[in-house]
Amino acid sequence: RIMWAWLLDHPKLGVNYKNGWSGTLALPRVLTLDPQGNLMLDVPDEIKALRYRPFELTDFDIERDDEIEIIGLKSNSLELAILMQGSDACEYGVKVCISPDRAEETVLSYRANEGVLCVDATKSGPEHLPDDIESAPLLLDSNEMLNLRIFVDKSVVEIFANGRQAISRRIYPSRSDSLGVSVFSKGGPLSVCSFESWEISPSNPY
Repeated sequence: RIMWAWLLDHPKLGVNYKNGWSGTLALPRVLTLDPQGNLMLDVPDEIKALRYRPFELTDFDIERDDEIEIIGLKSNSLELAILMQGSDACEYGVKVCISPDRAEETVLSYRANEGVLCVDATKSGPEHLPDDIESAPLLLDSNEMLNLRIFVDKSVVEIFANGRQAISRRIYPSRSDSLGVSVFSKGGPLSVCSFESWEISPSNPY
């Protein structure tokens, strides 16, 4: 099954109302059942046709309560595929749309103590909303790695985790230089087995 969704602007923002349009389609999601009958979700394989300018890192570690900027990767239109093992970390993940002075950033993480996938948009832009932090349940087995697939498309962020959970939302960065990407860990070390990224081509060049 294919599911389509519409991402709305928050009514208090009215970011694009003056331009005559508001909101945008999210990526389509492919819904399937695994052998145990659990709902699985992913994006269609056709999305890979939009990839260009590949970038890859493998096997690097992040110390407890540390963060590493991904040098050479700056974009607000990209796909990320990351496989990581958090061991004793209480929270770990990726920050995107980071400005050089850190005034703006969007945090995409797994909070192990809470068992949730989380998008923290409290610093994504100048506007602050009641739902700046969104979360969805995600329980990893003791030896299960966090497998993230992330899409950043200007004002849209979508994060898919381990083929069974996802969060999609609008963000409102105000700065053209909010382009940085980093990986971080809190409360314990983090091992990143693979980090891949691609720039995203427009699906409709017109």
